[in-house]
Amino acid sequence: MVLVFASLSVYGGTVAIVDNLTDTPAGVDTGLNAAAQAFTTGGTAETLQDVVLELLGNEDEGGAVDVSLFSDSSGLPGSSLLSLGELTPTGSGYADYTATGTYALAADSTYWVVVDYLGSPSWGFTASAAYTGTGTLGSFTNSSNGGTTWLGPYSPTEVDFEPYLLEVDAATTATPEPSGLVLMLMGIGAMVLIKRSSASGAR
Repeated sequence: MVLVFASLSVYGGTVAIVDNLTDTPAGVDTGLNAAAQAFTTGGTAETLQDVVLELLGNEDEGGAVDVSLFSDSSGLPGSSLLSLGELTPTGSGYADYTATGTYALAADSTYWVVVDYLGSPSWGFTASAAYTGTGTLGSFTNSSNGGTTWLGPYSPTEVDFEPYLLEVDAATTATPEPSGLVLMLMGIGAMVLIKRSSASGAR
């Protein structure tokens, strides 16, 4: 009996749930030591792949940040779901820094990207409410005591809405390469023919 196997080549990528990194930075926090930006996923469950933050480098003061994914609790950050690690901007000026981590995001659900400032505040915010992505950019909040209590939250409906600059990416579903799919179907067809031929010979 001959078995025919066909391997499939798959390609996966990323899709932005929310992205406002093209907006112009308006500044960074002062007198605060934690900040958080909410986002809501679209109508399908997705897998978090990475979070990109726009940080302001300051060689004199430093500005490392610790990044985490939090649940939502009545419109404010709830409990920590995933630690994404530390990011340290270098040089001066704004630049994008990426923290990676995998987490299953439910459909139509709100999450928070929470940033603890390990040095001077460096997470940039913008005066624009514009964004792109499959989800929705939500409220922001910040804290002067490490998130023990949160200020706000400040929603997109407010006139002075100044969200933090970030991009939240999800992994796209991998799909078979067309040629690989054809090979697989040919392999299945060959197996069916072999089975029929064997059955016919047995009669």
